[in-house]
Amino acid sequence: MAAERQATTDDERRTTFESALHVRPSGLWTDAWRRLSRNRAAKVSLLYILLVCLVAIFAPLIAPDSPNDTSATATTFAVPFWKAGHDPQHILGTDELARDELSRLIYGARVSMAVGLIPTAIITVVGTLVGLVAGWAGGWLDDLLMRLVDAVYAFPAFLFFIVLATVLRDTRFGHLLGGLVLLFTAFAIVGWTDMARLVRGQVLSVKQHEYVEAARALGAPNRRIVFRHILPNSLAPIIVAIAFSIPAYILAEASLSFLGLGVQASVPSWGQMVFDSFPAILSKSEFVLMPSLLIASVMLAFTFLGDGLRDALDPKMTM
Repeated sequence: MAAERQATTDDERRTTFESALHVRPSGLWTDAWRRLSRNRAAKVSLLYILLVCLVAIFAPLIAPDSPNDTSATATTFAVPFWKAGHDPQHILGTDELARDELSRLIYGARVSMAVGLIPTAIITVVGTLVGLVAGWAGGWLDDLLMRLVDAVYAFPAFLFFIVLATVLRDTRFGHLLGGLVLLFTAFAIVGWTDMARLVRGQVLSVKQHEYVEAARALGAPNRRIVFRHILPNSLAPIIVAIAFSIPAYILAEASLSFLGLGVQASVPSWGQMVFDSFPAILSKSEFVLMPSLLIASVMLAFTFLGDGLRDALDPKMTM
């Protein structure tokens, strides 16, 4: 009996060992996606962001009217549907120029998402390249690039936006895409410094690891080591930084538009809509609140998604 029990135990151990050999270990990104999928706030935020992106892409098909067409029948500041006496043709009413409010809110999603995503993409590319070069090269080149970063970082970003918008707003460059190109340029000029510092710190940490030393010993060229080993292992904090940068630029655009220094008046923007309706805030507060709530909701969605990504990409987190 003892021999049979021992044989059974050995068979169980052998089966367990063979099963373990066939189990593929999960990687960082698989574990991160699993942790992110368990974060309800991050999932809801991601779905909401995707919904806003779809609305922005298909705005001409969704919007009932053109955002700049004035209604010949509706009055200015026609009340939305939850108030008595609303016009069924304009569910959310009309603005101070009798333009359909719903159509302008739908088209405004395009501006907010473009202002959030495009400058972030630019600063990510520029900041990542500067950080990679500075962290990997070291020496005088690192010192030179970091002094450049310090010089740009020392200038107040929002003040720079105001100055550039004031100087170039009425020029041909300021009118490109209704002023969006000017905003993209202003945000990109001063926004890459944080990303450069972050990437440089990651490179200084990662390049001390054994697999980097092994690649060097095998004679791998610097470009291959940087883009095949160092950059992929530095992506986690970069992705989190991107998620938090997007709402910052959405808020910056809304703030500039509220000051009258953002996009051109003909471009429907949530910040511009707040600016146009603000004189009537006491009597028609809903026209200020609707675009303001959309700005706040998109910013909160990106913030919750950034928190979820930060927790999901931290290997020490257990969910």
